[in-house]
Amino acid sequence: MYLSLGEMIRTLRLRQGLSQAELARRATLSRNEISLSERDATHLELRTLQRIAEALGYRLVVSFGLVGSEQPAAEETQDA
Repeated sequence: MYLSLGEMIRTLRLRQGLSQAELARRATLSRNEISLSERDATHLELRTLQRIAEALGYRLVVSFGLVGSEQPAAEETQDA
C-alpha cells in the first residue's frame, strides 16, 4: 500500500509527536499550509516540500529521468 504525499507528511509528523502548529513553526509555514498539505488539498511547491522535510529531519532528494528510453527528447537533440 502506498501513502499519498499528505499521508506521509502526517505519518512522519505524528511519529515525532509534533502538532501541526509545531511543524509549521519549524518549517516557517502556517498551520493552515501544513493542514492543506496533509489533506492533499494543495499542490506543494518543491521549496515548500523541502522545508517540511527538513523540519521533520529529512533531506528531500528529487530525481528526474527517462522511463523506458535512453533517447533524449526531440527538443534536446535539436539544441545540440
